[in-house]
Amino acid sequence: MDYLKKAEELFVYMRQISKVPAFKELNGVSQGEVATMLYLTFEHDGATAGELAEVFDVGTSRIAAILNTLTKKGFAKRSKDSKDGRRVLVYITEEGRKEAYSRHHEGNVHLAEFLEKLGEEDAETFVRIIKNAVKRNAAK
Repeated sequence: MDYLKKAEELFVYMRQISKVPAFKELNGVSQGEVATMLYLTFEHDGATAGELAEVFDVGTSRIAAILNTLTKKGFAKRSKDSKDGRRVLVYITEEGRKEAYSRHHEGNVHLAEFLEKLGEEDAETFVRIIKNAVKRNAAK
């Protein structure tokens, strides 16, 4: 197989996939405020800004801007760590949790619609390939 030729073909489709409604929705979910709310809801409520910057591979100034916006919207709150007063922990509020669940559900609905259009066999194959690609290429 000519992997370079296949890579070129894949590159063309990767640019186009962002226009597919399911993936348009996922872009919004995987970045910024929504991603932060989802992380606090499903992964680690009480994270530090440094942890969030590391998880999302962005600078601390970007995280600070996201947290300021989430705090203003009432979706997150900051509290000093009771064990180490120098550390500030970020928590999702009940309102933020509701919004995170709603956005998570919306994203799943869009993906389900996308997978349904592929059909059962292709949907299974698509998910299997993405899963294998992530496992085999995960940063160590």
